[in-house]
Amino acid sequence: MPVLVAVLIVVGVVSMVNLLLTFGVIGRLREHTEKLSAWPLGTAADSTLAVGDSPGDFAATTTEDEAFDRTSLLGGQVVGFFSPNCDSCKDLVPKFVEHAATTARGKGRVLAVVVVDNDEGAAESLVRSLEPVARVVTERIGGAISSAFKVSGFPAVYVLDNSGTVAASRLAPDSQDRMAVS
Repeated sequence: MPVLVAVLIVVGVVSMVNLLLTFGVIGRLREHTEKLSAWPLGTAADSTLAVGDSPGDFAATTTEDEAFDRTSLLGGQVVGFFSPNCDSCKDLVPKFVEHAATTARGKGRVLAVVVVDNDEGAAESLVRSLEPVARVVTERIGGAISSAFKVSGFPAVYVLDNSGTVAASRLAPDSQDRMAVS
């Protein structure tokens, strides 16, 4: 009988510890959910422009001091968003550069947006690799162009049709090759 009482006490203590740990995990999940919902680029529900949507208004300056705004987007424009801290971006940039260089779009129809957090020096090599084939804009997280396109993840690539609406959009690096719009 004393062994049975001891086993019940141990099971009760273990159950109480388990219950306390569960409440701790639930509290942390709530805390992280609040932090994610306050992120400047929005939540997953409004994370990207869908096919048929149009980007919002924006104004920016390229790395070559060219003014660029919503009206500068041409039909068939390819717009890519990259971050120097993104491993997938490092994989996609060479494909993006090759795609931009081999299409008849020319540099005027390709926009690359390099989104940096605090260290703009980290983006320098990324900008250098994109400048020969695209107009390049660097901006901070939550910048004008990223907000206009509702970008919340990197890399993100859009193709706009002649009316300036999204004809194709992809977040996956391996899907870039299928994003051709005539």
